[in-house]
Amino acid sequence: MKQKLIILVVALTTAVSCATREKTGPVDYRLYAGGELTITVARDGKTVMTSTLLPGLEIIGETDRSNPRTFSVTSVNMFGNWPNGWTHCRYEASGTYTFVESGNGLWVNVTAPLELWEIEKGEIRYFDTYFRGDNGLHKARQRVDRMKELARFLKTDRHFPKVSGSMKKKTAYGDGFINVQGAFLFPEYYNRKDVSDIGCLERGETWDSGYTEKEFPEHLHDLRNSGSLWRDFEEAPQMLLSLYNLAFVANEYIEKFQLYRR
Repeated sequence: MKQKLIILVVALTTAVSCATREKTGPVDYRLYAGGELTITVARDGKTVMTSTLLPGLEIIGETDRSNPRTFSVTSVNMFGNWPNGWTHCRYEASGTYTFVESGNGLWVNVTAPLELWEIEKGEIRYFDTYFRGDNGLHKARQRVDRMKELARFLKTDRHFPKVSGSMKKKTAYGDGFINVQGAFLFPEYYNRKDVSDIGCLERGETWDSGYTEKEFPEHLHDLRNSGSLWRDFEEAPQMLLSLYNLAFVANEYIEKFQLYRR
């Protein structure tokens, strides 16, 4: 019975993930770069950019037929999940890319960097509780705001690498996010000999306030000591990794590789 329940939860989460993905019409062409970036352009111009460095995240917009072609971003779709729920949100966004023909492929120039603006949709499922409508929008926006600030803090204030290749696995970019950034953020969990019971951490009973005060800026103290940052990390890890990598992938990485059409 337990195995059936686990399979059902995985199936439902997969179904929700598929349902939140952006739909496009018949594909005109796809562009690939470095095995990590894909740009899908539909015949009507609708365009979706994805990357293995941005799990659960889609950069959405329109590509015109001018020469050079221009991809104008209109929104960003994000999804993150854990065994007991998920977070889904969609943000209004802007950014402009031009595709320049070169030999057998194309180069991408960033003419206006990607930026996130207002949240358009937000939903969270936590066990059997669903947060939708204005409440879901508010909770999802708060979660993304915390994650964006955490990513900024790690890269700007603490000078961690500007990109992480995976949550767990070692890649060409170094050790996984959990082993590097995660170990710094939550040593109480990752340095414990017994990590089977995290209930006390979720209740904020064993977070080291001295470590928080020493290593974190004041505006993050309550969020870490209360367990809010841990819950974000535990419940939507893909979103945190994607927001951590987003500026690099969308504004730097995309210009480093020639794209090939398929």
